[in-house]
Amino acid sequence: MNPETPRFIALPQQSLLQLQGPDTNKFLQGQVTNDVNGCTPEIWQHNAHCTPKGRMVANFDTVRKDEETLLLRLPEDTQAALQASLGKYIVFSKAKLTDITGQYRFIGIQGEGSEDWLTQQLGLSFTESHTVIQHNQGIFLKLSEDRVECWLPVDSDLPTAFSQITISEDPTPWQMQDIQAGRGWVVAATVEEFLPQLLNLQTPAIQGINFKKGCYTGQEIVARMHYKGKLKRHMYLLATNSSQEIAPGVDVYSGDKIRDGEKQSVGNVVNAVAQEGRTYLLAVVTQEAFESGNLSLSRDEADSAEDALERLPQPYTVE
Repeated sequence: MNPETPRFIALPQQSLLQLQGPDTNKFLQGQVTNDVNGCTPEIWQHNAHCTPKGRMVANFDTVRKDEETLLLRLPEDTQAALQASLGKYIVFSKAKLTDITGQYRFIGIQGEGSEDWLTQQLGLSFTESHTVIQHNQGIFLKLSEDRVECWLPVDSDLPTAFSQITISEDPTPWQMQDIQAGRGWVVAATVEEFLPQLLNLQTPAIQGINFKKGCYTGQEIVARMHYKGKLKRHMYLLATNSSQEIAPGVDVYSGDKIRDGEKQSVGNVVNAVAQEGRTYLLAVVTQEAFESGNLSLSRDEADSAEDALERLPQPYTVE
């Protein structure tokens, strides 16, 4: 593939919730980890909604459509959990939460020429202060220098430029980029499993927590960990020399911690994807275990080489 020709990928695993009404800002501000006031029609924002114990129900990207409308884009299999959890708190607010996934078609553009293609074909240009563009009812998010996510309304014809390209139905390359970028996602198997800091939401690379905003559900626990606690676990990038399917939530074991002939769990897998005979994954493990390097997916002391986990260069620093 020409390095300047981007890849187009269908993203059917995405889900979209719409929060709309006069109390939209006030309601969501009291429910998520980030400062909703910083989410403008030009700047998208990453967020998480937690239980009162600080465990994430879901994390999601947030787009402001207008003053009374916010859109929450998240993995399809956590949509029901987030909708149910927010629904418990929204009862007395003048705001309505609606699943509008079916109103959009989600397409990812990936590769060096992603932004150039959008500029040439649709006349769209991102800047540092504009990471969201709303154009002809479509919404375009710049995720990184070579990734753009497109939300295109299904009740309108695709823009001519999109109707003339081949769109891959395999989301693996897109998921792989999330993993390589260190963007972890809560999925159905890990709902209420992780504190936001365990998925590195506090880092400048993710910018998913604002510690100066007011109270929100779970804020006391999240803030206590930040100001008074010592975070012993983080999310790291790892790989195995096999294309085995690895389910989110499964244990990661350390060969340096043996009890009764069995390795002890030091963390859990967040997301994983197989590509070209290897499986790449994000996993939350203790810093001590990661630094030792003796990690595995097998509890058996005599595990196979396929279960051994290789440490990969981390995409960003976690303080």
